[in-house]
Amino acid sequence: MDDHVGATLVRVAVTEALLLIFDPVAHCVGRDAKQRGRNPWQGPPLRLATGPPLPDAVVDTIGTTIFGIADVWLTGLGGDAVIVGGARGTGLWLSAAPVALVAGLMFENRLVHDLEPAT
Repeated sequence: MDDHVGATLVRVAVTEALLLIFDPVAHCVGRDAKQRGRNPWQGPPLRLATGPPLPDAVVDTIGTTIFGIADVWLTGLGGDAVIVGGARGTGLWLSAAPVALVAGLMFENRLVHDLEPAT
């Protein structure tokens, strides 16, 4: 997996979490400003500060951790669905768990490669 892809996956996950938090707030602010007769989205464009990218080992550690937790969680949800609900709804959890496992193994492979001493 390319280094850019790993950093992009982490960036997308963080962006999605922030959107879940700030989207309702932005909607309320925009609605209040429109009621006052001005467009809240006009004005100088916001510029996000861009710093140096995270080191590869940090990105790979985050990816390995997140996808490892997701794999354990999804497997647990699948097992719970088998025990509690019979066979209904187990395919959702048990088919997503291998996907998280593969993604976690890809990050883990990159992490091991990043942490190997240079020869």
